[in-house]
Amino acid sequence: MECVALYKKGIQDNKKEINIPNIGKLKTKDIDYNWIFEKSFGYYENFKNHTYEEKEKKECRNWFDKALEFNNGRFNPLNHEIIDAEKDFDIEIPYDWAKYSYKDGNKTLEGRLAIKGNIDFIVKYDDSTIELIDYKSGSRKDWNSKDSKKVKEYKDFEKDPQLLIYYYALAHLYPKHDILVTIYFINQGGPFTIPFERSRFPEIEEMLKKRFEEIKSTQTPKLLSWNRTHFK
Repeated sequence: MECVALYKKGIQDNKKEINIPNIGKLKTKDIDYNWIFEKSFGYYENFKNHTYEEKEKKECRNWFDKALEFNNGRFNPLNHEIIDAEKDFDIEIPYDWAKYSYKDGNKTLEGRLAIKGNIDFIVKYDDSTIELIDYKSGSRKDWNSKDSKKVKEYKDFEKDPQLLIYYYALAHLYPKHDILVTIYFINQGGPFTIPFERSRFPEIEEMLKKRFEEIKSTQTPKLLSWNRTHFK
């Protein structure tokens, strides 16, 4: 989907050819979904930590096609004006509580907490609004719940740390725009769109502060299960 978004961005920028990192060069005259899929899948096949079977490849292609076709192409990047694709962010927190200072041997490491990440792609919704779209091929399982069958619902996404941080970053990168955050579960539940507001900045910053202080006060990280059965 990133490649399709970069292809559309190339068309918008009147480029005859785009160079997609790790994939190759693609002419913007006619899009070739098969070429994009084969090249993208081949990139991951080159990693030696897993050998993909043909059924896995077919399953991934099915996910790709579902994402392109869902709701008459609502999440196909070709049908949007692309603001940015695979957008990196690195936002430093300006408050005193975000400062840190550590001894590393004879060195002192000082700085401020920064939130860093990468966003799938951002599209123009209207003249005053942009939309972040994040694709998920996995399940909506609520990993913080004791109920193994519980899945996240809309109210859960309204306070989801990942989505709040995405919003916080985008609100700083695009201060003049309203921002919609859409998380699209290709295989379980479809899209959830949350219209976060800047009035939630204090809540987000308090969440970051609490987590940062927990990390700073940790002397020896402990295992989540004494017999190492937990996957983290």
